[in-house]
Amino acid sequence: MLPRTLFSREIRRPLPFHPIAQVVFFAASLLVILLFFFQPKLHFFAAGLAGSAFLVFAMPERRMSQLRAILGGHALSIALGGLATLVPLPSDILGANPLLFLWAFAGAVAVLLMAAFKVLHPPAIATFLGMLVAREDLMRVSACVMIAAGILVGIRLLLGNRLRDLA
Repeated sequence: MLPRTLFSREIRRPLPFHPIAQVVFFAASLLVILLFFFQPKLHFFAAGLAGSAFLVFAMPERRMSQLRAILGGHALSIALGGLATLVPLPSDILGANPLLFLWAFAGAVAVLLMAAFKVLHPPAIATFLGMLVAREDLMRVSACVMIAAGILVGIRLLLGNRLRDLA
């Protein structure tokens, strides 16, 4: 008679990756992100996607590294960042660019909406800032960010149970 442990859930689960393997996957995804987004005015997007990759590979069991949070957080940041770029304001209030006040307020609204919709994803705030800085060809950049986020989510789903929290 076979021992009962051979049929337990733990035995049937795939073996987790070694932490070094997870770090190698992170490095590969970071390299791809940098190859596409390390250009003038796109650094914020690279920072946001690198943060997302970090969460996927270093803390995959956390809620903020799940499909809904990654895609929802970046989509919400793209939408609010795009709206914030449309507001024309006078050039000088209190010696500072008034757009900075608007952008800070819109960033706070983005965090509030992410929390309300349960798509809280901290690296997505860099995507929000990237929308404010890029200003031209926002549709193309938005599509690239969502495709990159989708690829990270696909990797997360593909590797699924084999990734473990490193924190």
